[in-house]
Amino acid sequence: QAFFGSSRRGLVATVPSAPPVLAVAMSLWSSVACCAGGRSSALQGDEVADDPRSPPLDRQELDPQLLSTIRAAAAHLPGGKMTEWQREWCTPETVARYLRGRQGDVAAAGAILAQALRWRLQHKDVLSGARTPEWQSDFRIIARSYGGEPILYLCYRHHLPTSNVQAIVEHGACVLEAAVRSMAGGASQFDVVVDTHGFNSTHLDARALLPVVRMVQQPFRDRLRTALIIDAPLALRAIHRLVEPALTEATRRKVIFASRAEAVGHMETLGGARAAETLRRVMAGNRVGWECLPGVAQGRRLPSELPPAGDLVQQDRLGTPEAHL
Repeated sequence: QAFFGSSRRGLVATVPSAPPVLAVAMSLWSSVACCAGGRSSALQGDEVADDPRSPPLDRQELDPQLLSTIRAAAAHLPGGKMTEWQREWCTPETVARYLRGRQGDVAAAGAILAQALRWRLQHKDVLSGARTPEWQSDFRIIARSYGGEPILYLCYRHHLPTSNVQAIVEHGACVLEAAVRSMAGGASQFDVVVDTHGFNSTHLDARALLPVVRMVQQPFRDRLRTALIIDAPLALRAIHRLVEPALTEATRRKVIFASRAEAVGHMETLGGARAAETLRRVMAGNRVGWECLPGVAQGRRLPSELPPAGDLVQQDRLGTPEAHL
């Protein structure tokens, strides 16, 4: 407990002093834990993806708890006010996610919502698309499941060594924001595939650990459906067994270790035949050659190889699973 902190939310408190391999693994699993979020009895029910076009909280008829949460968040911001851009992000679905995360405690929910709003304002240029980040890897959206959940993919072969922490955060933020906007058919989460092919000592630098954790901890709370770890080295599996007791049961169920073949089979069950075939093709391509080629190399499109969810509205109405792909 001293190593992980006094609670599961304190999981990364002492990571900077940990050995490099452990710190990198902690970065991965801490990110999973934060992004996985949790469920409580407060404000459950059918969830839908946040729609950036839906009216913000202060323009709708609202549950009193949601309205109180947004006011509590505003009180933590400079001048006790939100910018218009921040208010537009505060849809009922978004605020309810933070209220669930603190088991209906309005004051606590307002505090973590304010953290997310401050972070988003600091990264507005990247999140809004006004500026393209400096790509650090091949991390991107490669497919969409038949349920509408975007599928994100990262291969360590194309991940640059950690030298520009801000660029790593901005790359991740751009992809995660695109994933939220690409959800379709009422989906509210995404799947992440981490392909460890090409993992080497240059990836052991833990300087990006805390900035990445801060990014996923609140701004993308409760967005992760599953994390699929492909061909993980024995060392990472051993570290996972060490970290696992500090994770909630719900988070533990989200992390899946698999071989390439197992990953394709799992993806077919989770996301459908097209998503599985896309994953198979992308993994096969990353095992040809040895060079590290981040960004838009080899015909990739970043942050996403999908059209936005708004382009699929008519397809969604058809009710055909493959329409989401």
